[in-house]
Amino acid sequence: MDNAMISRIEKAKRYAEQPERFQFQTFKVTIRGNNSTHWVTYDHGTLASDYDYFVKHGYSQHTMALERILQGMIVSPAQQESAYVMDSSRISKLEKAKQYAQERSRFTFDEFEVSVKGDNNSHLVTFNHGKFACTCEFFQSRGYCQHTMALERILVDMINTRAEETSANS
Repeated sequence: MDNAMISRIEKAKRYAEQPERFQFQTFKVTIRGNNSTHWVTYDHGTLASDYDYFVKHGYSQHTMALERILQGMIVSPAQQESAYVMDSSRISKLEKAKQYAQERSRFTFDEFEVSVKGDNNSHLVTFNHGKFACTCEFFQSRGYCQHTMALERILVDMINTRAEETSANS
């Protein structure tokens, strides 16, 4: 292992402990609920889901769990609401959201785009079909960087990279 790699690993650890460095622009996540599987998308502050409850109410246990997991890394629609009402259905969804957020393996990020504030510049990291890309020079020459490694730490158990899929098939 060379010094550049060691330095990148150390930065990745530090970045992963500073979620304020990350601002998700878009993502698509598959969530395995207790009864069925649903998807949630996020596009520049707007959440969407195929879950009937979300369609009717604008939130669900799935979206609230993602807000909890990605706290500070997405603009939370709950924070934007001016008429926030706590009712019994919201309370039950919050309880389920808390459970889901603790069970991270329920979530699989299929794709995302996130802006990462590095020490010197911001970089755009994308993830699509198990493959990372980053706009930083180090990634361009090595195929990995502190930005992608930090996201792997943050999203542990929630993403499948091609390397993981290849080793799992061996």
